[in-house]
Amino acid sequence: MRKFFTQIPKAVELLKANASLPVRVHIEYSILAEVCLKHLYPKSEITLNSPDSRTGNIEVTVFKQDGIKELVHSKKNGQGNITPDNVAEIMQRVIKFVE
Repeated sequence: MRKFFTQIPKAVELLKANASLPVRVHIEYSILAEVCLKHLYPKSEITLNSPDSRTGNIEVTVFKQDGIKELVHSKKNGQGNITPDNVAEIMQRVIKFVE
């Protein structure tokens, strides 16, 4: 089961991102999102909140250097879980916001 969370989906491997950008991201409970972000932005600063209650409130918030932030994915707002099938789309939103 752990292998599922640590493999980079092929669609994410094909994305083009400026790996030198220092991206800051806060993730609520998604190891898959963390692994994919580290793949795209190796210098990224990621805080991962994995609540003990496992509420399933999955969110990915990206911060620009000027302090502007954007919630790029939220299960609470109806966008569902982060899966290998949709993580590339989420990473594309991160790239669009950051770059």
